[in-house]
Amino acid sequence: MRIDAPSNIRKICNVFIEDFNKDEIEILPPKYSHNHTWRESSEELANITSEILESLSDIWRNPAFEANIAKTQSEGTYVTDMIVPLLRASLKKTSNQKYCLSYVECQSQASADRKGGENKSK
Repeated sequence: MRIDAPSNIRKICNVFIEDFNKDEIEILPPKYSHNHTWRESSEELANITSEILESLSDIWRNPAFEANIAKTQSEGTYVTDMIVPLLRASLKKTSNQKYCLSYVECQSQASADRKGGENKSK
């Protein structure tokens, strides 16, 4: 059974949707603009590229991701073995690296805990 939201709630939501884009930013603030140059030197970019490709090579050679096994892998395995290494290589010199990776790792751990909790109750 579907329960509809009261009409006053629908009206508030509709007004929000209509008004949301009215305050569009005409000019991008300077801190968000890009001057079409790289902050990193060519050498730094080459090192980062090499690290990303090395991570991909390690991932692609991992027997856990062969066609016959990959179907059985969990989301946590995918995040741990694929996403996190690529994020580490890509974000190595950024200021938010630790926040991003800790968030991904927490998500992965939460998923693992849920699955472990489900298995214990069976």
